[in-house]
Amino acid sequence: AMMIIPLLEGKNIIGFIGCDDCSGIRTWQPEEIQLLQIIARVIMRVLLHKRAEASAHEYQIIMQTILDTMKSLIYVADFETREILFANKAVREMAAIPKGEKIEGKLCWKTIQKNQTAPCSFCHLKTAFDPDGNLSEPCAWEFQNTLNNNWYLVRDYPIRWVDGRYVHMEVATEITNLKEKEKELREFASIDRMTGIYNREWGYSLLEKAMLQ
Repeated sequence: AMMIIPLLEGKNIIGFIGCDDCSGIRTWQPEEIQLLQIIARVIMRVLLHKRAEASAHEYQIIMQTILDTMKSLIYVADFETREILFANKAVREMAAIPKGEKIEGKLCWKTIQKNQTAPCSFCHLKTAFDPDGNLSEPCAWEFQNTLNNNWYLVRDYPIRWVDGRYVHMEVATEITNLKEKEKELREFASIDRMTGIYNREWGYSLLEKAMLQ
């Protein structure tokens, strides 16, 4: 006595469960059919969950491969704990993470910066939410990293992570060459062409810095 129970994903049949009673030819009782259908639904949920996990893992590998090809520093950190949840190859190389060692779980301000005893003062987590409690718009700023002394244009995106918690994603693009050119142009504009010495505007800026010190 055999019974076939199809495994459905929506309207699509992705498999079946075959139930065979080898004791002889007989009719399946309603309670037996009901029990086997319940078992089939449980098995179906397990199969779909495993399929979803496999798809998510495959998607993660694809995204990791794509982001690892980018030269910009890209990482995701938890709002509350400041733990790194994701980092691309550029971040791992800058932080000198040994091969085989995970960067996930490390504190961003200890791993991506140098000699710090507290979270970064320039971090924009405090402004991640607007007065109504909604995620605010992405913000951008420039800073010089203390690990490699390179300048970066940083864009910070407050987002929801895959597990529902709030995180922030930072994308930092190196602008060291631009900052050096900017400094050269600023110094060039501060020199009097006739005398070859710094002009009055540059003198004012130096006096202002000296007074602040």
